[in-house]
Amino acid sequence: MLFRFRDRGSLLNRMNPVFKLICVFLLCIVSSMCPAEVVGVLFLFLCFIYITNRIPASTLFKGGRIFLIIAIFIGVSEYWNTRNPVLTATAVVRYMNIILLSIIFTDCTSAFDVAHVFGKSRIGIILSLALAMLPLTVSSVKKTIDAGKARGASFFRSPVSYTTLFVTSLVLNLLDKAGSFSDALTARSFEADC
Repeated sequence: MLFRFRDRGSLLNRMNPVFKLICVFLLCIVSSMCPAEVVGVLFLFLCFIYITNRIPASTLFKGGRIFLIIAIFIGVSEYWNTRNPVLTATAVVRYMNIILLSIIFTDCTSAFDVAHVFGKSRIGIILSLALAMLPLTVSSVKKTIDAGKARGASFFRSPVSYTTLFVTSLVLNLLDKAGSFSDALTARSFEADC
């Protein structure tokens, strides 16, 4: 599954989470502001990190279909507006850089490590909760869709009813999981100082 922490004892796993977070923000800024050549080099660098950190490629192909659809949409809309293939490719690669950065960061950073680094602050709990909820959100969306299919729900038969049921089920499921993770942080003495 995408956006799931895997502890393999690699160099990235052992790095300080704050340093990794700063690197992610800096690389996002570089990717969004630099010219096409730098964006392309950054993409190759991130692919190299992805491969050397042994993140399964099958996970990206199975769980990343939605990102591929969004990348195609970005490419089509950018080309429609600019009629420039270089600007179109740059926009798509910028988007892919952000996705790769997110996957690499969540793959090598534990939510509990983030909580430890920031201590008992609200930002530590918020960041660790957000990091822990990424894989849970992906799995919850899949389970909610599968449960709807098993009950015979179809978007095309009743879009409003289907969407309402889907969103309600998903939000309730995620709130339950967020509550469990929050309880786990509290049990580890990460209750935020007011």
